[in-house]
Amino acid sequence: MGGFLGKLDAHGTELGLVVSAGLAGAAVSAVLATFAADRLGRVRFLVAVSILGMAGLLMTGDAMFLPLVIGAAMKIGYDILLWRAFRGTKPPEERV
Repeated sequence: MGGFLGKLDAHGTELGLVVSAGLAGAAVSAVLATFAADRLGRVRFLVAVSILGMAGLLMTGDAMFLPLVIGAAMKIGYDILLWRAFRGTKPPEERV
C-alpha cells in the first residue's frame, strides 16, 4: 500500500498515517472478531467473513485497485480453507 500511495506523491508523514490507521483498524477488528467468533461459532463466523469479503471484492472491482482485488481474493480463499479445516471440529467445552 505504501508503494501505491507513493505513486500519488504522498509525503512520508502521510504514508505513515495511512499505514498506522490501517494497522490500528486491524488491531481493533481482531479483538472484535474474537468476540464475534465466540458468539456465532467458528464455522458460521468464517462463512460470514467470506461473504463479507466477497461483497467487498465485488464493490472494489475497479481496475485501478487491481492489487487490492487480488489481495482480497487471496484472503477469501484463505477463509474458505480455514472453514474447511474447522467444520468438523468442536470447541473444547463441547468435546467429551
